[in-house]
Amino acid sequence: PFAAVYSSLGCMFACNFCMINILNRTNDDENQNASNFKGMRFWSPDFFLDQLEDLAKRGVKTLRLSDEMFFLNKKYYIPILEGIIKRGLDFNIWAYARVDSVREDQLELFKKAGVEWLALGIEAGNQNVRLEIEKGRFKDVNIRSVVSKIKEHDINVLGNYIFGFPEDNLETMNETLDLAIELNTEHANF
Repeated sequence: PFAAVYSSLGCMFACNFCMINILNRTNDDENQNASNFKGMRFWSPDFFLDQLEDLAKRGVKTLRLSDEMFFLNKKYYIPILEGIIKRGLDFNIWAYARVDSVREDQLELFKKAGVEWLALGIEAGNQNVRLEIEKGRFKDVNIRSVVSKIKEHDINVLGNYIFGFPEDNLETMNETLDLAIELNTEHANF
């Protein structure tokens, strides 16, 4: 049994290629895009844990934390993960994370709470393309190191890649493919 749930909606980043924040849209001006409406709303951790407990009682075993930024705000995710452990909830969980938001010191907690998969927005293999896509204050990080640290904690990685950014060309798109092959994540979306 499977459930997809949200502990938050929206995203605090304003990536110019992403549509996530369209749910926060406050006007219909055709010159606006989702990046103009950044913002996040959260369920309280206790309320969210009560919902998870109800799902567990109904037999749910696989849980997708659909939040685009579950791994971002420790004020919310630590009480949720600790609550999952304290309540003895036994889920096979996957969650999303930005490559630049993965905190190695939190990976053990994620694993202990049942997080078996982290879906990463790797996007592009070329650093200049990544920096040009306006990924909402995206910090340049060593993607290889981040993926390696996640795998060291026995958490699987789902890599998300995009081909055809405005700065992309055949050479940079081949760099993205080469990076995907090198990282050899357990799953990949292109």
